[in-house]
Amino acid sequence: MLVLVLVLVCWLSCSAVTLASPATNNVQPRCVSDCSGLDSGDYQSCVSCNQYVTCVHGSIVDNRPCPAKMVWDDNRKLCAAKSTTCSDEREGRLVIVGSQQTHIYSIDQNAVLTHISTSRNKYVVCSYCAYTMDGTRTFYVLDRWNIVGQFTLSPEGNVLQSKLPNAPSTRVERPISFVKDNALFYGGGSPVVQFPPVPIGEGIDSISLDGEGNKWATNSSPMPVTVKWGLQWAAVGVARNVVIVTGGQTKNIRFSNEAYSLTSVSGQWKKLPSMSIGRYYHCSVGHGDDLFVFGGLNRSGRIDSVEKFNTKSEKWVSMSSMPKALDNMACTSFGDKILVLGGVDRYFDAVIDPVTTVDSIFIYTVSTDTWEISPTKLPEKMGYHAAGILTN
Repeated sequence: MLVLVLVLVCWLSCSAVTLASPATNNVQPRCVSDCSGLDSGDYQSCVSCNQYVTCVHGSIVDNRPCPAKMVWDDNRKLCAAKSTTCSDEREGRLVIVGSQQTHIYSIDQNAVLTHISTSRNKYVVCSYCAYTMDGTRTFYVLDRWNIVGQFTLSPEGNVLQSKLPNAPSTRVERPISFVKDNALFYGGGSPVVQFPPVPIGEGIDSISLDGEGNKWATNSSPMPVTVKWGLQWAAVGVARNVVIVTGGQTKNIRFSNEAYSLTSVSGQWKKLPSMSIGRYYHCSVGHGDDLFVFGGLNRSGRIDSVEKFNTKSEKWVSMSSMPKALDNMACTSFGDKILVLGGVDRYFDAVIDPVTTVDSIFIYTVSTDTWEISPTKLPEKMGYHAAGILTN
């Protein structure tokens, strides 16, 4: 059994950064989710076209709605029937990276999917790989051999692939996130086959590309005391510039329900209220002020549980359960929708059924707390894969 050992790995600037949530609309030329460095005034929200934010001396007042049937126009700085800077009638590109193939779909605001292409993987081999969105315009995938692939969208709507320098260290299977040009690497396991797996490491590696994107620079800083003996199989998401690590396994907790945050303002770890249940092999997605946590595995087996953490109230609430209990699925968001793609739904059985993954796509609507099953299925049964949605 592969050691999926996670040691929290992170780089974060000491100054505040502007990070658009993956749940943004087609905001042009920009949207604002952090007022640091901006003049006081009103700006387009990254949550929706019919919302705007107010910046007051670096602080943000978000989720300010326009009147019904009106949207924010960032050029005129007012709510109007039509906006010259934002449209909810948008289309994105869903990129799904598996162990051998990369699948690309178009997606509209209602999460209707249309297959565009399937091709052999160009750079990364995605099995237990990590992935993250940097805003809505760049999708990063890190495979177990420390290869970092980058996906972007051309003005014509074509998905472009490139390769970044290999990530430092030989640790594998690390969840990651990006803040500006800084890579936040959460974890790493030994590539050596070993059982039982033992969490390792007590430091946080601070990793960022140099100014020309040619190599990685690495530093280190302390981990939260309660997990300094190692953490594995956790999930990470970013909500309103707050990095949140949930669940996983430590040396003394098999199925952790703990959560920790790291803010771009303070650069300090903070222990948050715990989830209602412990889990690992789950996924998490930031959406506005909220972080959603889906599924996973715990003592009772695979779970369909969904929980939401609000970064303002710092409280967890239970949401509608997924249509099926899954672990090791891929999650990504687009507007008011969160997509849960593929995953593992059973234990391996070489005689009865050696295939443990599924080809389903579950669609969660944030505003109504409801689920639907997409009529579109994945081109293959997938688990341990990566997914992200790109927009211009």
